[in-house]
Amino acid sequence: MTAFNVINNEPILPNNSLVLNFQELFGYPSYLTINSWEQGIDWVLYVEGEEPEVRNYLTEAAVPLSFMAVRKEYNKWYKAIPDDIRDELLRYPEMSFTLLYHVNRYSAAYELFIRNPNLVWILLQFARSEKWDEAKVVELLNDKQVNILHACGLPNTRAAVKFIKKLSFDEYSTDQFKRIIEALGLPCYAKFNHNKSLDFPLLSLLVRFPVLLGSSLLNQYDSLNWTYKTESLLRDIGRIAEMLNQVETVNISVRRSKNTNELRVLHDRLAYKLNQEVIEGLAEGNFPEPPILGTDSIIPITGARELALEGKIQHHCVRSYEDPILNNEYYVYRVLTPERATLGLTLHKELPPSIDQVLLSWNKPVSKETRNMIESWMSNTYIENFKLSSDF
Repeated sequence: MTAFNVINNEPILPNNSLVLNFQELFGYPSYLTINSWEQGIDWVLYVEGEEPEVRNYLTEAAVPLSFMAVRKEYNKWYKAIPDDIRDELLRYPEMSFTLLYHVNRYSAAYELFIRNPNLVWILLQFARSEKWDEAKVVELLNDKQVNILHACGLPNTRAAVKFIKKLSFDEYSTDQFKRIIEALGLPCYAKFNHNKSLDFPLLSLLVRFPVLLGSSLLNQYDSLNWTYKTESLLRDIGRIAEMLNQVETVNISVRRSKNTNELRVLHDRLAYKLNQEVIEGLAEGNFPEPPILGTDSIIPITGARELALEGKIQHHCVRSYEDPILNNEYYVYRVLTPERATLGLTLHKELPPSIDQVLLSWNKPVSKETRNMIESWMSNTYIENFKLSSDF
């Protein structure tokens, strides 16, 4: 890295190098210096009275690359990065400078980034978490793609390489990385390659519902218009299938469904079958305490037998929520007025419960009056609790 020569508190650098002055921000002389593409990407942070903070391997610079991309004063430095990688780097906001360093310094990294940029990013994610040294990373960059995956503990197959190339996210960050690893952990991961490309919403959907892999339903998929109701149907169908011990048979039916209407018919048929199951002998009062005390018209359902009766009377699949209730993830109430309905609440660890669904019999929607009454009951409960806790 270039020595830090200073005249009038300004560092002197070779042509095309960059200096970012942080004095106004911090109130004392401090600079980030970044070498140009031609010089070899590297950076050092200088703070008055301190030793220069030289770049550490697999760490980011003090500012993101996206900041440099939009500032006119840095345009010459930014435009010196080759066109075929420059804008692509911005899709990796948590690792853009780390990637830039490698593709600038190592031809193998450059070539692989052109062919399969996501694989370079995945390799560097693992290198950072496992604290690999630079020599090991460079050795892997010169190896076969399947061997890179093997070193990362991922399936070392052509299908896995193809899957990674098909990923087409707007951005690649920690959440996206976790979802990719989840997908590659599924035994059916090769089926992801049946899709032309995989944006993040679609990949997330398929990880949550791998039964959809290869299904006709995906022909109807649109990340902007895929409704919450469709995902709710899939969750309910999955729970019912487990309770009926018919997972494989039901999965075949899901994959054969051509649209949401056929999926709803399957759901209703399974719900009817579930409600014909024997109720006698089911436990009573075995659920956790309700998260909100009931009223004369909103009554908590406190046991498995009572839940099963609610599903049978109301002709829906509420019985399938037994396990989420026992796991403190969900709670169900019987609503008597102004309409006979069933209320399902999703429970959260650090937040108040939220309404998941409020339905009449046969899963028909409730009136606005009913929903307003329930929302008022929930709101008043938490306002009262807040006032009570504030008095202590």
